[in-house]
Amino acid sequence: MVRNFGLDLVRTVSIWLVLMQHARINIPGLAPLRIGLIGVEFFFVLSGLLIGSLLFKTFESHEFKGPIIKEFWARRWLRTLPLYYAVLLFRFFFIENNVGANIGWYLVFLQNNFYGVSFFDVSWSLVIEEWFYLLAPLPLLILFRFKKKSAIPVGISVFIFFILAARMLMVVLRDTPYEGLNSQFFLRFDALFLGVLLAWIKRYVASIWNFLTSKRTAMIGAFLFIGYLVYYWSISSNPATAINGAFFPRTIGFTLLPFTIAMMIPWFSTVTTSNIAMLQIVTQTSILTYGLYLIHPMCFDLVFHYLPNLPNVLVLLSASGLAYFFAYLAYRLIELPILSLRDRYFPASYRRVF
Repeated sequence: MVRNFGLDLVRTVSIWLVLMQHARINIPGLAPLRIGLIGVEFFFVLSGLLIGSLLFKTFESHEFKGPIIKEFWARRWLRTLPLYYAVLLFRFFFIENNVGANIGWYLVFLQNNFYGVSFFDVSWSLVIEEWFYLLAPLPLLILFRFKKKSAIPVGISVFIFFILAARMLMVVLRDTPYEGLNSQFFLRFDALFLGVLLAWIKRYVASIWNFLTSKRTAMIGAFLFIGYLVYYWSISSNPATAINGAFFPRTIGFTLLPFTIAMMIPWFSTVTTSNIAMLQIVTQTSILTYGLYLIHPMCFDLVFHYLPNLPNVLVLLSASGLAYFFAYLAYRLIELPILSLRDRYFPASYRRVF
């Protein structure tokens, strides 16, 4: 199996931003965004890139015959749901069950909308991803059927426009706070659609993709990325102009941040290394990323409970070590067997994308 080191590197950095946040290591004044949420934004764009690539491959391979979207749903959900449900039920039966019957919202990925995520806080982003897997393929297939180069980018632009307009209405009419907007899955699809747009460009417009993979484009993206964070910090760190009183970060900002990331991702996809140790660390971390994301909160809770006075850096290292260990076990005992069954009963009609 051929992997892309550059994209694995982005996943590795992203999951470590999440780990740092849960070790209570943050950028002062950068709230409620925080560094872990920045890592999640990278995950959203990467996920859109992967999902878009898989969908376009699936659409092409079936030539509009047979269970086009069924194949995608089966393979994606067998990749994401088993471990999620295993960790969710482990928490419920062995750690805390105060959530009671409301565990049902978590089972159908509606906790963001109807209950809250305090029981399993990292699941908020999985809600967005899972609903994107369910809802995005059909409109993308309809656009793909037009067989015009402009259909996909125009369609995605329209989707993003309506998402942005919906956020603006929520802010203007209801003054919805930042956290409330961030957790509504239909208001966050624009980050994933930007990744899908990258997938379309990579597959069908080589000239634009080559431009995006240039170091200059990545540097512009990095400059805009840092510039937006500085702007965000300048507002959020001032009590008189807190984020929940600002219009731009709650509307356009939700699109602008992943857009700057989308400008950097193509260059990262070209990054390689000859360092075997670095390659192994990054590759293995990328493979375990999903398990790390789901399991690490319990590991951090464990360390904070039994070692409450441990410095944050040592909390990060010790809890992350536990998370790696249990993520590896989960990968070997749950993910790999399920993936083997998936490939047997729902074989992909395309070769690996990344």
